[in-house]
Amino acid sequence: MMLGIRLAVVSGALSLFVAMPIAQAHVGSKFDANDSPSPLDIRSGAFFHTESRLGTAVQTYGRWRASMLSKPNTNVYFIYDSKGGPAFDYFVWVHYENGELVAKLRRTLNQGSVYLQEVPVAKEGKMLVIDFRKKAIGAGGFVRWGVITSFESRNYCKDGCWDGLPNRGMITHNLGT
Repeated sequence: MMLGIRLAVVSGALSLFVAMPIAQAHVGSKFDANDSPSPLDIRSGAFFHTESRLGTAVQTYGRWRASMLSKPNTNVYFIYDSKGGPAFDYFVWVHYENGELVAKLRRTLNQGSVYLQEVPVAKEGKMLVIDFRKKAIGAGGFVRWGVITSFESRNYCKDGCWDGLPNRGMITHNLGT
C-alpha cells in the first residue's frame, strides 16, 4: 500500500513534464534508507521514459528550499550511463543560479565534462524532477541511472554529506518496456 502511495506521488510529479499521459510513460523506482542526516538525504528516486523523453525524480527525507543549492558544495546530480561502460557518461547538475533552479546536462570527458544543454527542472516540496530528450544522451535499449546529493552544513555534517541512490553502482532501466 505504501509503495502504491509513493508511486502515485512520483507519477503526479512526473506528469508535470511528460507531454503524453503518465499511463503511457514507463516508470521504475527505488527507495533509500535514511542514512545521511541532512535535508538532502535521498528517500526515493524514479526514472521514467516515453518514446522520446527521459526523466528522473528524487524525493528527500527533509524539506529544503531551492536556494539551498546556492551554498558551496550543495548540489544534486542525476547520473546516466547509456553506453554500458564502467562509469556514468552523462550527468545533470542541478543548482541555484540568479534566483532560480537550473539543470545543466553535461557529458563526461576523461577528467572533466562538457556542457550540452539546459534541461527543464521543477521542485515541489521534497521532490525534484528533470527531463530531457532521449537522443541528448544517445540512449538505446537501456539506461543505467542514479542520483547523488551533496550538502555542507555545520548543523548536519562538518566535512559535508553525500548520499547516493543506489548506495553502490547504478540502476538499470530497460527502455524497451
